[in-house]
Amino acid sequence: MGIKQQDKFYTDTHLNNISLPSSTGNRGDNHSDEKKFAHGYRQLSLFSSSALLALAMLFLGSLNPLILLGWVAGFTLFEWLSPKLTLEISNKRLLHSCALGLFTGAAPVLTLSLLDVQQLFIIPLVITALSACASLLLAPDFRSIVGYTGALASPFALFIGLHSEAIPLSWIAGWLVALSAIGFASKLRSPQAKANDQSKQNQLEADLKTALDNNQLEVYYQPRYSLKQQQITKAEALIRWHHADFGYIPAIHIIALAERTGLIHQLGEFVIQTACRDASRWQQLGFDTGVSVNLSTTQLIHSERLIKQIKNSLNETGLCTGSLELELTESVLIEQFDDAMKTLQEIKKLGLETSIDDFGTGYSSLCYLKNLSVDSLKVDRSFIRDVTECSKGRAVLESIISMAHKLDLKVVAEGVEKQATIDLLKEYSCDEVQGHFISPPIPEGQLVRILSDYQATLSN
Repeated sequence: MGIKQQDKFYTDTHLNNISLPSSTGNRGDNHSDEKKFAHGYRQLSLFSSSALLALAMLFLGSLNPLILLGWVAGFTLFEWLSPKLTLEISNKRLLHSCALGLFTGAAPVLTLSLLDVQQLFIIPLVITALSACASLLLAPDFRSIVGYTGALASPFALFIGLHSEAIPLSWIAGWLVALSAIGFASKLRSPQAKANDQSKQNQLEADLKTALDNNQLEVYYQPRYSLKQQQITKAEALIRWHHADFGYIPAIHIIALAERTGLIHQLGEFVIQTACRDASRWQQLGFDTGVSVNLSTTQLIHSERLIKQIKNSLNETGLCTGSLELELTESVLIEQFDDAMKTLQEIKKLGLETSIDDFGTGYSSLCYLKNLSVDSLKVDRSFIRDVTECSKGRAVLESIISMAHKLDLKVVAEGVEKQATIDLLKEYSCDEVQGHFISPPIPEGQLVRILSDYQATLSN
């Protein structure tokens, strides 16, 4: 089979052909409340933009073209920069919220003539509606809600102060009362939102034990595609939990819950046992596909218990040791270096492969690479995401791949999302790729079908 036909295989199996719940992998930001704020902020930004567009279309004849052009350029720059800024850092929230509110609130004051009574009536309604959206989307961060609302209302409030004769006093008073009511409701809602989050947390902690005991957790697999062998060589095991009340729980939350409740060893044993059983089944079906499993900090520290779990799983499932790979994140390796050294030595004695996950996210010396017994590096998605558009990013990525190969390490690129990235990684002699372009995490049965289809193409 030629390269083009093989390329068609991994193109045909990427995300567009697979419908899955949008839960995350075993990695991500550890601070769910910060991520929740960032998501709410971006939704609010979208609502703000939509409201301004509606105002512009409604009062098209009153727009000042030159000022509008300048404002659009400034707002576009602000929107472009926002995702690149640290929205997740709590001391930046208020600043970003105020900036978004000020940009939004200044738009009608700067770009409209504001001579029409209809404008003076509708704009406060829009400001009030956006304030209500902020009270929902930014909750429970009361300071950010107040910051956005205050900055949003201040330009128009200043205009009213300078032209108080243009609007009836009763309307001004009503508008201010409405904004105050929203602020008061937000203040009341913030503790309740925090209490609801804590209540949800408590319920999840209690339900995780039940889920483990009743086999309610699932293991999904994300394939790794070899650019040299042109086939799926491994699949990364990722935990999934569909909660009856809260839907799909992100894997990073499951891991955190298990760490807090002391269930991490039971969870780790479940994942290792399931992964070994499934990989053994793949080999019985004739597929030369291995499996990789992520290790947590707690598992790394308690190496004796981990090694026992691995031996039991291999013996019970009959999986050969060379088909199981264990992944350790770079941050864990750096923080627990001595424990990592000891655990890796024990793992290598069993004949298992090991890899450093999320490589490049750590900030310590690279000297640890020459001291650790690992087989591959999984380059973090942050190096892959925009590599085709960034010359410096390409230089860094090429250097990482070259360095790894000189250390006799295999390189896996994570987070591959498009064909152009595949082509570039081929040029740099990257060994394997993983990401939604190849396939998102999928149930075991669906992976078997993909492997079967691939095997069928080889027979034709």
